[in-house]
Amino acid sequence: MPQLERVKKALNKELKHPLNLMNLATNSLIAACINGDIDVVKFLINELILNTNIVGSQGMTPLMFACISGHLEIAKFLVEHGNADVNATSSSGTTSLMFACNVGHVEIVDFLVNEAQADLNLKDDRDFTALSSLHDSGHPNKGKLIDILTKTSEVFIQEDNNSITDSCIKDGIFTTQLTNQYADNIELIGGDQNTTEDPASCVCIIS
Repeated sequence: MPQLERVKKALNKELKHPLNLMNLATNSLIAACINGDIDVVKFLINELILNTNIVGSQGMTPLMFACISGHLEIAKFLVEHGNADVNATSSSGTTSLMFACNVGHVEIVDFLVNEAQADLNLKDDRDFTALSSLHDSGHPNKGKLIDILTKTSEVFIQEDNNSITDSCIKDGIFTTQLTNQYADNIELIGGDQNTTEDPASCVCIIS
């Protein structure tokens, strides 16, 4: 039996128990986002009008689970048709973008940044943005992820009392855009401008 039919059958059994029905629908949506069952996701959103911003384990939304699991089609559907909050945070302050970066899903990161307009300057409970969270990443897609996150200065520039701080090293050197824009006001902290030992490891303050 297809998964969608299993879900429908299970939901029908709980029609007289609203609380059980809602819990089952919520769990089914999260499971579908993890497993990549787009038909189940569409049914629950379109037919049951299920809230796409419900939270499950550790305060995570269906979009977060889809991003971690690498299901681009589901992520797009949740945002474009389900009004999922792309900037929602988990109990640890982690966004869907941060989750996608952490596991290296390039296409999902590209979608969240360039189509869903995710806020690139949000920080988690460790005070990391999506970009700075890549500091210690050993993922083979790290370079591609940094390229996506640093296409515009808004990605890594955060203003606070006339100073801008965040990770601003890409592949061991200052990004051209950042250097050209703030060349006269760059103060390098904890690294060398030409270092290649630890890409994305240095922090600059631009005042």
